[in-house]
Amino acid sequence: MGQEVTFFANATSSTSSTLKFTLFFDYILTLPSTPNPASGRTVNITSVPGQIVVKYTYDHKGNFTGALGTYFVAKVYVDDGASNVTRQIPVYVRENAAPTFEYLPSPRFDVNASEPIDLYVFLKDVDNDPLTVTWDFGDGTIAIDYTAGAVDGVYSNQTHAWDPELAPGEPFGDYIVNYTLNITVSDGFGHTIFTLSIVTVHVPPNESPSLGLVASATVADPADTIVFYANATDPEGDPLTWTFYFDDGIVEVHTSGYSTPNTTQWMNVSHVYGAPGNFTVLMYVSDALIPNQVFPHNKSLSLLIRVKGNTAPSVSTTITAEPNSPEINLTLGNVTVRFFVDVSDADADAVNASWYLDGVLVGSNVSQAALGVHRFYLTLVFVDTGLHNVSIYATDGREGHDSMRSLNLTVSSRNLPPDLEELAFSYSQGDYAAPNETIVFTIVLSDPEEDVIEFSINFGDNTGWVYFNLTDYVDGNVTLLLNYSYASVGEYRITIRYTDNKIGILNHTKTIDALVKVEVPEVEVVQQWNWWDYTCLSVLWLSVAVIALRMVYVGYRRRKLEREGVSVEEIKLRKELTELGYLRPEEPDNGRGGGS
Repeated sequence: MGQEVTFFANATSSTSSTLKFTLFFDYILTLPSTPNPASGRTVNITSVPGQIVVKYTYDHKGNFTGALGTYFVAKVYVDDGASNVTRQIPVYVRENAAPTFEYLPSPRFDVNASEPIDLYVFLKDVDNDPLTVTWDFGDGTIAIDYTAGAVDGVYSNQTHAWDPELAPGEPFGDYIVNYTLNITVSDGFGHTIFTLSIVTVHVPPNESPSLGLVASATVADPADTIVFYANATDPEGDPLTWTFYFDDGIVEVHTSGYSTPNTTQWMNVSHVYGAPGNFTVLMYVSDALIPNQVFPHNKSLSLLIRVKGNTAPSVSTTITAEPNSPEINLTLGNVTVRFFVDVSDADADAVNASWYLDGVLVGSNVSQAALGVHRFYLTLVFVDTGLHNVSIYATDGREGHDSMRSLNLTVSSRNLPPDLEELAFSYSQGDYAAPNETIVFTIVLSDPEEDVIEFSINFGDNTGWVYFNLTDYVDGNVTLLLNYSYASVGEYRITIRYTDNKIGILNHTKTIDALVKVEVPEVEVVQQWNWWDYTCLSVLWLSVAVIALRMVYVGYRRRKLEREGVSVEEIKLRKELTELGYLRPEEPDNGRGGGS
């Protein structure tokens, strides 16, 4: 009763294209066949073949009683306009019954707080109705379960944990909380059944927190900021109240919220005392609310802080080096030197030290925060000679408390210096070069250890220094060829410096000078001749010819006179006598002509 019923009917016809279905839901009023004029009905027109699907709900029991209960007679007429056919079926309708509990929880049971419990009920419904099961756990949690038809019985299952809400720090001892479990079942036809169970939840006693407290310093300067690192772990993760008594009239109160159970919570605070003295810091931590912040839920720890004027750390006056005159071992190629200083701090502060080699950080040390002398070491390996500065800076971390010590250390060796084997250059003009003429300089150097030679040259013309690092040794020598030219005439002093940058035997840095001459060479200028040049040359050659002819004539006369037996000297004498008047012109000589 009250349940919807679905009717299906189908038919066909060979004489018509349409069919009329008339369905009566309560056709017979009295047996055997008295029609019921008040019967509900539906009329449907379909094509051929035709089919109808009709839903109907009976709201009271049937007119007739059979073996299966009360029933109605439903009848359908199908008319194709020429004839009609009928069919009828009984529809059993009986009053719906309520579902029943076949198994349900105990009316009273105990559980532990926060512990999940499996619960179930077993239900039946003779009408095979689907059921709605509502679980109300009494703590604000409601769960709804929907089942299938329950004629053969169905289970409804739930898992639940009761977790009572308590004030932080409660309970202080054994504690129970009661809840009412209400399970309600409905079949959708107005039938509702329920069952109640009293659930007793046992709450274990609340545990107090465990504490920890340390300070950034237990001995401090009045101006120091001391950081207190406080922690607490509460088994239940309750909110915590932290109270700090600094023993100088200052009290600080802090709170932290809920946390994961058994998780460490931190509450770090800082404080400046500002004056010397001994102070006992008290920290109270409670997981309860006022007025329940009492033992054992209000735990405490204490810490003694000594405040006094702080002094800078003490450092030995010098840095000690072992060995103090290191020399590089030429076989190993290095020397190991260990440095150390002694430090102490009257306030038992930790001392931090930084070591520097030629201004570069190379090491560090940290002492314990304790009284006494601490020795700081540094070990260095030197592979090159040279002068080095080793420094150490020590501090206790306070402003103005820095101490510095420094040591100048010379690292030497048995290394020999480089030598200049050859310095050569030449001029195209012989003993000087012309302006802008390329001069080739040949420099040959040697070094017994074949160290890198740092070579520099200044050409003396205000162009500055030129630098080279020479490494390409051949048969113990390294050769450098340089081309250079000067723009102006003059004498230039070349300066050459070379070194292997070692400290060893003899002088390892040397300087040599050389002189370069630059001059303008003399130039012969050839000019073209004019007519006067040629005329002068002709006169010169004519004079030479006349002289030559004269000499030829004189020679000719001398040879003729010699053939005649007259010498040149005699002729000269005759000429002189004639000029003196002793002889007449062309008068024969009496001594030569035979007499007069």
